[in-house]
Amino acid sequence: MKPETKLKLRKWALMTLKAIVWSVDEWLHAQELRLRKDLEQLGSARGVVTSLPPKPRPQFGSGDGAASVKRAGELRAPAPIKFDEWLQEAQERGIEARPKNQRRRGMPARAFDLRFSSHGTL
Repeated sequence: MKPETKLKLRKWALMTLKAIVWSVDEWLHAQELRLRKDLEQLGSARGVVTSLPPKPRPQFGSGDGAASVKRAGELRAPAPIKFDEWLQEAQERGIEARPKNQRRRGMPARAFDLRFSSHGTL
């Protein structure tokens, strides 16, 4: 099979899959809206409150004790690691740290073209 044909088939398959996923998403959204409407009607017929006011979020340092401390701890970023500690840990794992000017660069465009060009081999 020609590479052009493979690419066209792949493109068609992806576009079809995307259309199917979009249709399913639209259908699920419509079902969700219908369910919400039905629940509202059912609740209003029974005289039940269907939506509660939003729960107030505690402010940090507002005096609500452990909850405030726990949430504040969850939001904190981990302490930064010093470069020397990181370098030592990297060397223990066998990772070599090189200066920026000695790091390996990617393949130049010309070398990439020569390596991956199709000279009638596909």
